This record gives sequence, structure tokens and C-alpha cells, in this order.
Amino acid sequence: MEEEREHMDVKGRIAWIDLAKGIAMLCVILGHLGSDTANRVVFGFHLTVFFLLSGYTLKPALFDGRFLSKQFKKLMAPYFYTCLSVLLFDVVNAVFIQEDASILTITEIAGRDLASFFYASGSIKTFGPVQMGRYIGAIWFLPAMFFASVLVQWILNRVQDPKKQYAILLLLSMESYLLSKFIWLPFSIQPGIMCAFLLLAGRDIRKYEMIEKIKAGHCLLLSAITVAGICGGYTRIYFVTCTLQDWVISWIVTISMSLLLMKFVRISERAVMGKEDIRGIGLAVVKWMRLMRAGGLYVGQNSLLYLCVHLFEMNTMSYYQDWLLGRLGVPEGFYTEAKFVLKLAMITMVVWCIRILRRFSGGYAGQRASVALFAACRESRGGVRDGNVDVERGILMIAMLAGHATIDPGLRKIIYSFHMPAFVMLSGYFYQKERGMKDTLKRLFGTCLIPYGVFCSLHFALSWAGGLENGVFHYIRQYLSGISFSKNCWQDIPSVGPVYFMLLLLLVRLFYCLLDKACCYMEKRAEGRIGGRETDLYRMLAAFGLSAAGMYLGKAGWWLPWSADAALYCVLFYWAGVRLKEHNILEWCSANPYVYFFLAPVWAYAVYAGDMSIAGRSYEPYGIVAAGALAASALLYMLSRHLRDRWNPYIISFLALTGESSVYILIIHTLFNRWIGEFYTRWFHPGYIYHLIASNGTQILFGVMAGLLISGIRKKELPRF
Repeated sequence: MEEEREHMDVKGRIAWIDLAKGIAMLCVILGHLGSDTANRVVFGFHLTVFFLLSGYTLKPALFDGRFLSKQFKKLMAPYFYTCLSVLLFDVVNAVFIQEDASILTITEIAGRDLASFFYASGSIKTFGPVQMGRYIGAIWFLPAMFFASVLVQWILNRVQDPKKQYAILLLLSMESYLLSKFIWLPFSIQPGIMCAFLLLAGRDIRKYEMIEKIKAGHCLLLSAITVAGICGGYTRIYFVTCTLQDWVISWIVTISMSLLLMKFVRISERAVMGKEDIRGIGLAVVKWMRLMRAGGLYVGQNSLLYLCVHLFEMNTMSYYQDWLLGRLGVPEGFYTEAKFVLKLAMITMVVWCIRILRRFSGGYAGQRASVALFAACRESRGGVRDGNVDVERGILMIAMLAGHATIDPGLRKIIYSFHMPAFVMLSGYFYQKERGMKDTLKRLFGTCLIPYGVFCSLHFALSWAGGLENGVFHYIRQYLSGISFSKNCWQDIPSVGPVYFMLLLLLVRLFYCLLDKACCYMEKRAEGRIGGRETDLYRMLAAFGLSAAGMYLGKAGWWLPWSADAALYCVLFYWAGVRLKEHNILEWCSANPYVYFFLAPVWAYAVYAGDMSIAGRSYEPYGIVAAGALAASALLYMLSRHLRDRWNPYIISFLALTGESSVYILIIHTLFNRWIGEFYTRWFHPGYIYHLIASNGTQILFGVMAGLLISGIRKKELPRF
């Protein structure tokens, strides 16, 4: 049987395939050293081998959400973790190597890296009208492989004729190649589609046992094609930009080189393992080959980790590598070779450490079960809290505090594109239409007006202690008006600061409750002539109508007390939260993470084309920024679900507590942000990131402590951990 000839181990891995992947991975690292001589060879086959071998191990699968989710987790989860590592180490390099810890520099790095992570381009920085400051690098291969594998499985499920399968994939390959000359798409979609037929070719290589059937004469022919391709420049293949010297000849050359490598690995594997009697190989040579084989197998078995770590070291470790080679005094003639060895050693060390950490992470299970329960399902008067929502609120609160500092405009635009609408949407997520108006008003009074009254009392007490600059009536007008900012009206009344959001949220809930009660009353009066779908349509139209009215009021400068105009605009997000909960859309998105590829472009275009600022009444173009905010809110819910299930339970508990205590953090931020900031200026410059972390961290800590204390008082017991 074929499995017997290929010697699958107990884990189902085929040794010679791992060895071929290991050689290809080493060639990937070598190709990024900038040696033109090496690149003329390795660029001709290194990625083609990966595509062919992925097809070699391809198994037919039902094309459904389960398959898509499995592929997403397999390929995109490592992608995102690598991106996060790059971002963190970019910050470390800025602080310790460039010695620039300013808030503007750090937040500029964060905004730039986040944008590059989304577009997932390996080399191109231009996406239509969007100009990127940085591309992601070698890890573009992972999203490209995702789209290639998805496309191939879709074709296999829809088309039975092998000739038609190849015809469709080759046609799509050429179309992607040609389209890349006019416009470049995000997620490295075009390289993935252009190379998808290689997976089908790899499957047929195994099906027809082509590696076994390659004889000496075939090897001579493949070698001749390889030499001719190298001499003719046809090996300058850059899948990262869909660049081929010739669309036909280049494919012939790269496939020939890949088959030659696979045949060589197959023969050497049998020779080293003693499966063939090859004369002239001495015992010492065999031992050396077995040692090299072991190293190649290790790289091949961990090729995904090697690729991720290689991107990390290539983007963040170049300074350290050059410094170390300079200290060692490596001669210029051996610099490339020495750097290759150093890169390989560093990557292997990091991969080894990651594998060790994975082994110990198994002990997290019991800890996660006990501590995450505290973060995910805490009891409240209304029942059991949704831990995902609390984690998302915690992320939103941290983003809000960062957005109120002097940060890079690019990152500020990203934060403002979603953080306030997401809070409103999550509030609508818990709307209960069966509640009566009396109960609704009671809850609104308890959750919004009481905290606002506490803020007003503390603010007045602090103002009194500092000596009232204005009369008591001035403060009463300020508190009763509760405005965020003023434009054409009430210009003599100062803002109450960020706590305006509590009043805005109260009005949003009230507006939607009245809207919903009116629709229910209309449905009841119609006595069956109006169905549930028609009523839902009326709710949607009313929500859009109120939102448009609020937008035009804000645009005209009629900024009302309690931010009533902005509250009208936000009714749309509250309605969206209600509908998302009714249809369990957020849970469905979390169970099908591949929808990221549909939601992320909407958010990205909203950030590029529009500008969202609820307090500043900037939310145009209307449809684009609203859709972008909703897409971002859904993505953050998916992220919160992933973090809750997989991250350190103590981190998740902290985020959940931050989200649960968001009202108290908001009050402390409004009242004491300036004083806490001045306190930390004793140790940190206010323009440095240390000051921002210390100031915002203290506000979060005090808010969480206040929330736990008040929660304990309500339950007549102190909170337990």
C-alpha cells in the first residue's frame, strides 16, 4: 500500500514530506538574505514546493462552515498571533533601541502595524487609493494558502470532471495574475488564487504516484529544464506580487524544480533509512546524512512555526543580528552565510521555546475552568452576565482611555471608528421587550441617573473644596444640561466631560423603548392585519429615521442637552444590538471565524473613507461609518470570545472586571484624570508611554475596586476571589 511505502509515523506524518518542507523552509530563510545568486535558485521552487506538498496531503472535505472554520483556525490564528508579537516587539525596539518612548511614536507604530496586519500584503503597499506605510512580510503566505485551499475544496465539491477542475483553476490563476497588474486586493487573495491549481497538481502527484515513476531519464530532463530556467531568468518568481517572467514557461520551470527536489528527498530518505542499497556511501557519510535529515525533519514538522518566527525575527531582530555579527568580526565575504546560520539558530531557539510552552499550557485547563468562570459568568441581579460582552467592554474602555490622550491621529481614527457605537450596540444586546415602561424607567434611573448623580455630587464637592470659580447656579445648569460639547446653542454652558455618555445612553434606551412600544401597540391595534415581519420592518425604518434626524441635527449645529441629537443618531446601533441578539448573529460569527474576511474590509474602508466622533458629531459618510462601526463591534465580540476561551484566565478576569466596572472607570476618568496625570509627572514625562500606562492603569484599578466594593455592598457581602 502507498501508506506503507511512505512510512507514516504514529502521528500520521510522512517523513520525506517533512524533510522536503524543511529544505523549502530553509530556502525561504535563505531567499530573504538578499543574495541575488541564491535568489535565482531558491525563488524558483521554495513556495511551489509548499503548495504542491499541501496538495499532496490534501483530503477531500465537505465544503461547509465547519471546514472553513477549521482552515481559518489552522492558518489565520498563527497569523494573528505572529502579528501581535511583531507589534509588541516593534514597541520594545522603539523604546530600548531607538530610545523613543513618546506616546506619539508608540501609537504611530501601533496604528501602522494594525493597518499592515489587516491588508496582509507581503510586498505591495498600494491598495487602490489607500497608501500603506508598511507591508506585513513573509507571513502573507498563510492567508494566501487559506484562500487557495478553500478555492480548491469548493471546486472539488462542485466539479467532478478532473479536466474541468484544472481548466477552472488555471483560468482563475491567469485572471488573478492579470488583475494584479491593475489593482491589488487585501489578504493576499490573488497569490492564493494564482497558485491554487498547484494543490490540485500535488493531489494528482500522489494519486498517480508520480514521484515513484520518475526515473533517471526524467531526472535528466527536469535538470535540463531547471538549468535552462535559471539561465533564462525564469526562476525569478515572486508569488508575493504575482510576478512571473512568463506565465507558461515559469510554471513549467518551477514545477520541474519542485519535482526534482521531491525526488531527491525521496531517494535520500530511503538511502539514509537503509531502504536502498546505494553503493559508495560510507558509514560516516550515512551518519552525516542522518544528522542532516533529523534537522530537516524538525524544520519540516514545525514549518508553520518556523515561518511565523521567521517573519518575527525578520521584522524585529535585524538590529540585534547585525550588532552580534559585527561584534564577532565576521569577514565580509562570509557575512551572508554567517547571517543565515545566525537566523536559523535564533529561529530554532524560539521555536523550541514555543514548543516547550505548549507542553506546559496543558496545565492551564483546570485553572482556566475555575478562574474564567469568575470572569465569564458572574451573578448579577438580572441573572448571569455574558462574559464575552464584559471582555469586549473592557477592551472598549481601555481603547477609550487611550483615545482621550494625545495619540497618533491614525490610531485615534481607528479607535473612534467603533468604541462608542460598540458600547451602544452591546447595551441593545440586552434589551428585553417584555419589560413594562415602569420597570424600564426604574432600571434606567438605577443604571444611568444614579451614577450621574454620584458624579455631579463628587464634582461639586471637589469644586467647592478648590474654591468655586462660579456660582452654584452655574454648576446646576451644567449638571442639568449634561452636554458633551456645544456649537450653535448653549455655548455658555461647559461640558460635563466624558460622563455625558451615560445620559446619551439613557436617552438611546428610552427612545428605542418608546419606538418598540409604539410598534407593539400598532401591531396589537391592527388585530392580525400586520404580522411580525411588517412590525420589524417598521422598527428598522423608525430606527433609521431617528438616526438620520440625529445626524442632520448634529450637522446643522443643533447640539442638544443630554446629547439628545447624538442619542437619536445612536438609536440605529441600539436597534442593531437588539437584532443581533434576537438572531444570535454574534454567536454565529464566533463559531464561524472566517466571516472576518467579510467584516474586516467594511471596517477598514470606513476608517479610510469616513470619520466617526459621536461627541464631535462627525459621522459621515453616514452609511459607511455606521456599517464599519457595526462590523468592528462584531469582530471585537469574536475576539473577546477567542480570548476568553484561550488566553490566560487572570487576564480575561481583569478585562471582564474592567468591562463590568466601566461606569465607575468613566466617572473616575472624568473627575481625576488630570490629577492622576499630574501625580505621575513626578516620575514620568507626560509625553511618554510610561505616563499613559501608569495614569490609565491607575484609573482602571480604582474603577474596578469601586465596582467590586459597590457590588459587595449591594449583595451585603464583600466580593470574593
